[in-house]
Amino acid sequence: MKNTITTSLFVLVLALSAKSQGDQKDYQLQDKPFTVEFYYKIKWGYFDEFLDLYKKNHWPFIKIGLDNGSIVNARV
Repeated sequence: MKNTITTSLFVLVLALSAKSQGDQKDYQLQDKPFTVEFYYKIKWGYFDEFLDLYKKNHWPFIKIGLDNGSIVNARV
């Protein structure tokens, strides 16, 4: 009984390991640029406040991506 449980557990670990390695290979082979778009729903009258917060909190991370080349183009 113990041997059966150990074998089943080993097979499960191998299957999960093979699945995760397959996922990693798919990401490594994808070397083409792609587009990401973000949409935000904002209450009427709060756009200026949203834009100030966006530029303060989110734009610095976009700027880092632009500087290191992982982001090709960005606009607000």
